[in-house]
Amino acid sequence: MKILFDYCFYRIAKAYRIFDDKNYCDWGYGVLFASFGFITLALTTLILHIFHYKLTTAIIIIVLIPFIALDMLFSLFLNKQGKYIQLESYYKSEKYSKLKGWFVFLYVIISVLLYFISMLLCGYWVSVKI
Repeated sequence: MKILFDYCFYRIAKAYRIFDDKNYCDWGYGVLFASFGFITLALTTLILHIFHYKLTTAIIIIVLIPFIALDMLFSLFLNKQGKYIQLESYYKSEKYSKLKGWFVFLYVIISVLLYFISMLLCGYWVSVKI
């Protein structure tokens, strides 16, 4: 699991390195933890719908707080550049790197879409109750 986590971080950071040469590692962790948050929100929405509870803004915030905290911990206290350089040298000569990069991109997009699809299926598309 750690290998998959590191690989997703590396591919996301590598994609953001094109746009931002200073904060690409922060973007890598931010997007990765956001994808975890969207998947957790999708599952929470479905579970609450099954048990006939209403999804509120407070529940959404409570679900997202651990991922925001983890992103802050990883961004502030980890040697991000060193980790990225280590992963870059490890994956320098990997096969099918473009295809694997597209799979990571699809993972991120699908995690966001999964949340919106769960909101749509459970009837919360625009009506989140406060």
